[in-house]
Amino acid sequence: MVQEIVVYMLIIAAILYVGYSIYRVFRPKQKNLGHCAGCSSSSCGIRELKSK
Repeated sequence: MVQEIVVYMLIIAAILYVGYSIYRVFRPKQKNLGHCAGCSSSSCGIRELKSK
C-alpha cells in the first residue's frame, strides 16, 4: 500500500514537471523587446536582423 502511494506521488510529480516545462516554453519570462523572447543562444538570427 505504501509503495503504491509513493509511485502515484512520483507519477504526479513527473506530470507536474512536464506540465511546468511546457508552460515555460510557451510563456517565457522575458518580454519581447526586439529580442528573442525565449532565445538563450548568442547566435540568434532574429536578434541580428532587429539590430540592423
